[in-house]
Amino acid sequence: MINEKKQVISDWMHFILPILVMLAVAAVRVVDLDFIKSARFAVFDTYQRLQPREYQNLPIRVIDIDNDTLARFGQWPWSRTKVAELVTQLKAMGASAIGFDVVFAEMDRTSPQNIAQLWQQNLGINAKLQEEIVKLPNHDLLFADAMKKADNVVLSFSLSDDPGEVKPRLNFEVRAASKSYLDGLRFFPSSIKNIDLLEQAAAGSGSYDISAETDNIVRRVPLLFHLGNNAYPSLALELLRVQQHSKFIRVLTKDTEPAEIVGVQVGRYTIPTDELSNLWVSFTPHSPKRVIPVWQVLEKKQNIDVKNCIVIIGTTATGLVDRRATPLNPFASSVEIHVNALEQILLGKFLYVPRWAMPLDIALVIGWGLFFIVGMRYLGPVRCLFWGVLFISLSTMASWTAFQRYGWLIDPIYSSVGILLIYFVVAIINFVKTELERNNVRNAFNRYLSPSLTEQLVKNPTKLELGGEMRDMSILFCDIRGFTTISEQFDAHGLTQFVNRFLTPMTIVILENQGTIDKYIGDCIMAFWNAPLEDKDHAIHAASSALLMLDQLVKLNHQQELLAEKENREFIPINVGIGLNSGVCCVGNMGSEMRFDYSVLGDDVNLAARLESQSKTYEVTTVIGEATQQKINPFFALLELDLIQVKGKLKAVRIFTLLGDKTVKESEDFKHLSYLHHEMLVCYRARNWQKALDLLNECRQIEGFELKNFYNFYERRILFFISNPPPENWNGVYVATDK
Repeated sequence: MINEKKQVISDWMHFILPILVMLAVAAVRVVDLDFIKSARFAVFDTYQRLQPREYQNLPIRVIDIDNDTLARFGQWPWSRTKVAELVTQLKAMGASAIGFDVVFAEMDRTSPQNIAQLWQQNLGINAKLQEEIVKLPNHDLLFADAMKKADNVVLSFSLSDDPGEVKPRLNFEVRAASKSYLDGLRFFPSSIKNIDLLEQAAAGSGSYDISAETDNIVRRVPLLFHLGNNAYPSLALELLRVQQHSKFIRVLTKDTEPAEIVGVQVGRYTIPTDELSNLWVSFTPHSPKRVIPVWQVLEKKQNIDVKNCIVIIGTTATGLVDRRATPLNPFASSVEIHVNALEQILLGKFLYVPRWAMPLDIALVIGWGLFFIVGMRYLGPVRCLFWGVLFISLSTMASWTAFQRYGWLIDPIYSSVGILLIYFVVAIINFVKTELERNNVRNAFNRYLSPSLTEQLVKNPTKLELGGEMRDMSILFCDIRGFTTISEQFDAHGLTQFVNRFLTPMTIVILENQGTIDKYIGDCIMAFWNAPLEDKDHAIHAASSALLMLDQLVKLNHQQELLAEKENREFIPINVGIGLNSGVCCVGNMGSEMRFDYSVLGDDVNLAARLESQSKTYEVTTVIGEATQQKINPFFALLELDLIQVKGKLKAVRIFTLLGDKTVKESEDFKHLSYLHHEMLVCYRARNWQKALDLLNECRQIEGFELKNFYNFYERRILFFISNPPPENWNGVYVATDK
């Protein structure tokens, strides 16, 4: 029977478990979690950096509102007459399509009519002058007239998630086999569009919105958006349509329901996209050859050539430019991204993820998973690893070649990591027996060391050597108040049991909150966080432990009361003082070659011990250093206690007490108390003794916080200062005379 059970366990370990892991790896690819996408994007970014698209002198230009232009013509926004002049000049130079990477959502405030109204309101100009001003040409009308004459201007609009039904004008027809393709586009309920006068005059409108990936890097640009019941084009797509005088855009879809988008066709250009109409952009390094400053156009420089070019008017000026990160440039302007997309379309050389990429990944994972499951028994782990590494190397080379020759974006990372994961699951099974033996060692050492430290020692025995490292840590000291009085009730055996009853729940709280017990000093516990394992939230976990220790203390006191009644002795409640501080300390194995402890040293450790001692002085349970307070302030209810120069220190530190978690912090009672308490300290340090006493009395009236003894302590100090005023150079610092 025992052998049969062992055989079942062996079958589970050697066959069923790897199969489950293999299916889980395949499922992760189907779900396509964010970390899978991030790894895939990192590979594609690397390929573009290694071999970016070379810049070619294509008929696309950026008309740049740069810093020099603003220096010549004044700050943006300009009068629409200046913009109209720019459009007229570009049309005269032969631009085939003119796009604006900016929205004209409001009327021109510099128009004579608006200026006259403003003057009338503020200066009271006479009616005749106002009438003459109103007769002057409206700037928006001049801009609209310039666009009508050019007949090739595309304005931008911005899509919005705000409720509403503001929709730009559609100047064309969208054709598709089924309108269900709209379900695949990102939906927006509204937009921010140009004023009607300008929108009617333009040849078209396109969205300048660019969506970054989850890591805020732009790799794809959408060509179509879902607004209302229609599809709206991007700025780049609309410029192509207007340049070719096309009356429609065709959406290419698969014969499915709902229809799945595979590409977009406008005029003579067919653009492959993903199912969301996104175009993968093949970027070039920044090239000044494609950029023409606006001032050169307006001053009609002779070396400007925009004949038959698509031009996009955008900005790189400081304070105006919309910076976006791309695989090649962490600070690319949005207009540069539009231009890269257009250049790629004109070249007809695209980057895209083949539709068969995901099925191929899953097939490779399942195929190699089965190979490892079966082959490990016959070939052994070394040979299986050799074939696996060989495949990973070849697949990486194939992925790079596919990118170079065909623009295919095929990720070798997922399949490689998935294959290695399955390999290691199968290989690890061969070491189960050894791991079981190591568990015996762990169980023995866990009685003396924290579990996290034991794990590190088992994995890396070299850590059993003297030495340390500097880390930002949080240190906690907890000590029983009046321990001598309590200990007089017990004999040696009873006292040991009492201390163990106290230390056990406190230790559990610390370990469950990622802390490490440094040592027990009689009834005192010393613990620290962020070693041996890293813990970026070490201060939060330390503060949480302090609160949970106080909760455990309530339960422990209840148990002690019942036990005292049973043993017919006086019940003395257990009260503790807790000191908590954060800072850079040295942590590691301290001691001699014969015996050492994993411990922590440093000034901030000493300060934590001093703060625990000061809990008696201030008659509060917890005293926290300023470094810890700065790390945990948003998450806990804290009150400042004092500015204190502890014994052995020359510099004063600001100390605080911990009253509760975020729920307490957000309560109205605490907010009121916090305000009054702060004002009390301000008056105290300003020597406004009577006002401080009045505020102190108000603080005492707020129920729910055990601070009456603390306020009594401050009252005694203030009354002393009234009779014995501090020296003129007193700065509110209390100098502690004991540890």
